[in-house]
Amino acid sequence: MYAKILTAYLALIISTVSVNSCASSGKPDEAKSTDSTKATETITLENKYEKDFLQETNIHNFELELFKTAAKLNKNKSFVISPVSASFTTSMAANICDSALQNRILNIFNFENIAQLNDYNRQLIDTLTKDCSDSGSEIYIGNALWLAKNKRADLSDKIKADLSHNFDAKIEYIDFSSANSLGEIKEWGKSITNGHMTPSLSNIDDYIFLLMNLFFYKGGWDNSFNEEDTKTEIFHKSDVDKKVLMMKRSDYMRYLKTDDYQAVSLNLSGNSSMTLILPDKKISTSKIISGLELSSINRIANESTSTEIQLSLPKYNISSQQSILRTLKGLEIDIKPDNFRNIVSSLRDSIVFDQLATITVNETGTAVYAETTISCILLGAYDDDTQPIVVSFDRPFLFLIRNNITNSIIIAGQYMGPE
Repeated sequence: MYAKILTAYLALIISTVSVNSCASSGKPDEAKSTDSTKATETITLENKYEKDFLQETNIHNFELELFKTAAKLNKNKSFVISPVSASFTTSMAANICDSALQNRILNIFNFENIAQLNDYNRQLIDTLTKDCSDSGSEIYIGNALWLAKNKRADLSDKIKADLSHNFDAKIEYIDFSSANSLGEIKEWGKSITNGHMTPSLSNIDDYIFLLMNLFFYKGGWDNSFNEEDTKTEIFHKSDVDKKVLMMKRSDYMRYLKTDDYQAVSLNLSGNSSMTLILPDKKISTSKIISGLELSSINRIANESTSTEIQLSLPKYNISSQQSILRTLKGLEIDIKPDNFRNIVSSLRDSIVFDQLATITVNETGTAVYAETTISCILLGAYDDDTQPIVVSFDRPFLFLIRNNITNSIIIAGQYMGPE
């Protein structure tokens, strides 16, 4: 089934997602002009090739399908997943696995060879980190591969060089049974993310190898919510009403209404934006997710217009752990220990591919944390006559943050209400 979906997407050219910025004051048309200017300033002649290469890739289909498959496994639950973190880890795995799994990953991602996949990741890391450093937001991407000493865990010098060059990956042989090893890994995580993240590992005594991606992003709203306007209101869950802290903001925002949902896009620093999708009262989040395609996400970006919105949005924090291994099986990618026969000791070994992700949304902006690991284990308002559109996210809704330059899906999930 997934192969059919991918085939239908092969000819899709992903359009540039404009920066969804609106002036705090001024007419709507003036705000739209500002949006266009911001987007144009970011794309220079010098990096046009990189922009096209980063946007016109099937990895974004993979990222979206990963989110949709995870949604099926988390039906009626709040959850969050970082597709970009999962794609980094899967890309690194393609470098160290056997040819059968590597070819499957390359086919899913629609790259001709591993060099092209690695080049994509090199440019993606450079673009994401440059965008954030230029805008004042924070982003940290850490990649590492630890190999067990004395367990036939070895790789060629070329593979090590490719991982180091294209992913900035730390590669180290380590005694996982040593009492100091866990502390070394945790200290690396804290250092590479500037103190924001500490790997959640606990018992690593029986590891043969550990492949890890840490992804941290913190971005502020272009126009923050006023904390004094945040009030306790009712959130209508599917089965019961709950009280939440609801943030308020009236401003010109990018807005699109369809027969099935309303979408509001909010600008974040670092050339990213959060799109909030509120299904019609008679439509579930599951139905919206099942029909979600890149073309519909691009439609929200391209057809949204600067509209005066009276927005209500809950403050929320979601943390969830996903089995990426289980999710990938839904995409017909079955990863087994035997795929790493140049590293693992025997077929009795166990592969674990998990992600722990967290998103926090408040008045100032959002913070995203994602830890993805593969381990092999031994056993301002314009004054006119029009009335603002009232959009209250007081019932289950979807959200995703996408980088506007690369179209990478940084985080995606659904909020079903407070527990």
